[in-house]
Amino acid sequence: MGFLLLRYPGRLAQKLAAFIVLFSSVLALGITAAELSIEYFRDLRNIDSQMAQIEDAYLPSVVENVWVVDHERLGTLLLGITRLPNFSLAEIRVEGKTLVRRGEEVKGDGTQRVFELWREHRGQKLLIGELLVRASYAEVYQRTINRLVFFLGANVLKTFFVVLFVFVLFYRLIGRHMVQVARHAGQVAEDQSIGPLTLERKEPRHGDELSELVTALNNMRERLQQQQQVLLQQVKDLRTKDAAMASSLNAIAIADLDGTVTYINRACADLWRLAHEDDARGHRLREYLSDPAALIPVMQALQQHGRWQGELLARRADGSQADLQMAANMVLNETGQPICMMASFVDVTERNKAEKKINELAYFDPLTGLPNRTLLMDRLQHSITASTRNDLYSALLFVDLDKFKTINDTLGHEIGDLLLKQVSRRLTRLVREGDTVARLGGDEFVLILEGLNLEEGASAAALETIAHKMLDALNQPYLLGDVNHHSSASLGITLFKSDVVSAEDLMKQAEIAMYKSKEAGRNAWGFFDPDMEAAVKERAALEADLRLALAQQQFVLFYQPQVNGKTRLTGAEALIRWLHPQRGMVSPADFIPLAEDTGLILPIGQWVLEEACAQLARWAYQPGRAHLTIAVNVSARQFRQPNFVEQVLRALRQTGANPQRLKLELTESLLVQDVPQVIEKMSALKSRGVGFSLDDFGTGYSSLSYLKRLPLDQLKIDATFVRDILLDPNDASIAKTIVALAHSLDLNVIAEGVETETQREFLASSGCHDCQGYLFSKPVPIADFEQFLLQNQ
Repeated sequence: MGFLLLRYPGRLAQKLAAFIVLFSSVLALGITAAELSIEYFRDLRNIDSQMAQIEDAYLPSVVENVWVVDHERLGTLLLGITRLPNFSLAEIRVEGKTLVRRGEEVKGDGTQRVFELWREHRGQKLLIGELLVRASYAEVYQRTINRLVFFLGANVLKTFFVVLFVFVLFYRLIGRHMVQVARHAGQVAEDQSIGPLTLERKEPRHGDELSELVTALNNMRERLQQQQQVLLQQVKDLRTKDAAMASSLNAIAIADLDGTVTYINRACADLWRLAHEDDARGHRLREYLSDPAALIPVMQALQQHGRWQGELLARRADGSQADLQMAANMVLNETGQPICMMASFVDVTERNKAEKKINELAYFDPLTGLPNRTLLMDRLQHSITASTRNDLYSALLFVDLDKFKTINDTLGHEIGDLLLKQVSRRLTRLVREGDTVARLGGDEFVLILEGLNLEEGASAAALETIAHKMLDALNQPYLLGDVNHHSSASLGITLFKSDVVSAEDLMKQAEIAMYKSKEAGRNAWGFFDPDMEAAVKERAALEADLRLALAQQQFVLFYQPQVNGKTRLTGAEALIRWLHPQRGMVSPADFIPLAEDTGLILPIGQWVLEEACAQLARWAYQPGRAHLTIAVNVSARQFRQPNFVEQVLRALRQTGANPQRLKLELTESLLVQDVPQVIEKMSALKSRGVGFSLDDFGTGYSSLSYLKRLPLDQLKIDATFVRDILLDPNDASIAKTIVALAHSLDLNVIAEGVETETQREFLASSGCHDCQGYLFSKPVPIADFEQFLLQNQ
């Protein structure tokens, strides 16, 4: 019978037995370890006491027999030592040699001791030898192992009988009755009409915990039977109401107070794209919304006011979205307490799409989806009003992509449209939710940043950070189809805090600041300054005059002598001047950058080239002047013209000038891109005799590896290094380095901006003998130059 009971002891009994086994094993192991340790160290101490016994009992006899050299007696003594427990070897040594030895070496751990043998003779103590005694731990280890096996076996047997007893006792007193209780509870859950529970045991006189459990279970069964009748009636009523709601054409949903759906009708299931009404039960209402957080204000309104009405964006079971008009209210019980909420839904998706389409056509850019100019101006007016009311600075930012026309012309409008879309997305990610990003058209974007700060300085500082982030974002590569493209933008900013400036004027200010950024070299940003407006008007007038100057031949060439040594004139640099009828002499620093921006530098550069060639042709027939060269500055834009080589050769042919007397001065900016094409054009002209000088050398970013490949004739030391060459050791070192580099490349070197004799002497001592500057002459008209030539012949 006992074995039958142990077949299924139950999980609680198993856990109890496991804990007993674990505790008993740990306790037994601890006690065993302690006992074994005590016995082990007791054996070791016995060996030590035996060593002392040898010293007291054997050592005097050993000394006397060693003195008389009695081998037989010594052998008997040593044999007695080796027969002591644990002792394996005894040996007497005299002067390092073995005299008598008994026993054997035993492998393994052990201990040994050497006793010195002293003997008194004629009043002196003599060391006559030594006694070596060795004990082995092998027997100690074996006794310890035997004890361990005995203790472990005894504890395993003891634990087994304890566990067996616990199994039997636990099952008889608790386990079998708990199983009976569990089975009866399961039967009650299925059928409340089942009778009360009675345990198969003799009930104790005063009861126990099992008796209390049985009483509680029987009381619960009776209450369930009573509640079952009430629930049956309620179910009947609910079925009637459910049938009415299920047949409604309106989408209806019921949820408990935490938003868990308890009921939806067929119309709601169709609206939410559910196969059956029960598919929504147990799910939260927020699961059917695209933004679950949108339900928070709805629940708050229901708790405070008992009703809510408005639109929500739903996410249906098939993943599609729908705009729903929702009307919800709290359902109250007899005491006025809310028990659930009920909502009805109407699909207004198509209506909203139609309204949105009409709105987009009127106020949004169809390509990027950003606000168009109409909506932008409306929002800008609102921003001006809000800025005035809140006394906070706001900002208008005008963004224009650099060289966007080139993309359309080279890659096509489809690629250009892709770039505009990506730019719009990047700009949108950089601003706050309440700010505006709009597209005016083409490659122009405008941003409105509202509510920056009360102080102008703090607002400007914030905008500076935003501008840097914006340019960095727009500088990142764009993947346009299969094309990896890099682009940049120019940015203009204007701040406003009142309605003193109109929306149209703010747009003009931001645009002016943007164009100022383009003048600064593109990929830049800047704030609007009132002086900018006057500068823009001045620039527009100057551009008109510049075009008129080309038509009316208002340009003249000035020549600055280039001298070898102190006086030997080798040539001149041709420098353009503009003689304006009203403005007078206009500096190249004022009109050359404008010509670069407007493209007028191309016809102006061609005019300078042709005039210089014509002058060379005239000098060719004048004694003492045929050897002179003319250096002509060529802009990077002019040089990159596909037909630049042909333009130079045509000017030489038409004027009859000697190509070997023409020297084209190039700047290092040419070497930033497409160096192979630069070398190809230079080589083509070099083969015809045209010379090349690298102007402003040392101020750019040219690579020495490219420099040695260029077909140059000359390096020109920039005036910025010459100016302080006697004062600044760095300038002096740079000048010497340029001279040394030119000589190593077999190039001539010339210094510009030489104004004093000491500067010329320093350059000459460094190996640079060709100079130009005010020391010799400022740039002068051709007549003055030829007069200078006559004076120095």
